[in-house]
Amino acid sequence: MSGFSASVSARIPIVGQTEVSSGVTSDPTIREPRPPCLSPTPFDSSTQLIQPGSGTNTIPGSTVPPARNHLVTRNSELPESTQLHMELVFNIRNPVQFKQCLSSLSDPASDNYGHFLNSTTLGPYAPTLGQRLSIVAFLKASGFTVSEGFSPLVLNVNATAAGAEKMFGIKIGLYRPGLRSSFYATDSDPSLPVNFAELTMGILGLDNYTTVKPAESPCSGPQI
Repeated sequence: MSGFSASVSARIPIVGQTEVSSGVTSDPTIREPRPPCLSPTPFDSSTQLIQPGSGTNTIPGSTVPPARNHLVTRNSELPESTQLHMELVFNIRNPVQFKQCLSSLSDPASDNYGHFLNSTTLGPYAPTLGQRLSIVAFLKASGFTVSEGFSPLVLNVNATAAGAEKMFGIKIGLYRPGLRSSFYATDSDPSLPVNFAELTMGILGLDNYTTVKPAESPCSGPQI
């Protein structure tokens, strides 16, 4: 897993866990959290669709350092028919309040202690249904297949390399750095229409680069 993928995954609430560390559960019997957690509003369940905005914005952080910084040589282009299995990760709405809410769930002095967010009470922090459906329709119109991810903040997205390059305005190349196995990656950040880019934290799966740390041995000691 690339560093970007790991950092994004660590910030995604997982509906279905019942751990204080995540603060999220799918149990519908859990009561609504109290302040500082936000209460769901009609806007959170809005189905109003939005049209793609004019112009595009890049989604930063979706490239791996060796390719982004041109530390490795691109040997060739990734074959256009290669199937890519990606995840579109949405930004958290009301991020400051979300952080405060999660903190209160694990604070013994808080009324929220021991309680959890469920798919309903997560509403103020996730994209609205209309926002999700708008991006789903946009991707499907370009030949992508889209399904629900493991969290309300994630969509599973599949396309060919050619389709991904056209959609996100990127080029995906094959690299072979030294004695390492080859990997594919893009050397520029993907882009989406301005208003869709604002809703998106990142696109995972545009590379298969992994960072491997040397193993420790009793003789060499920890790697610094």
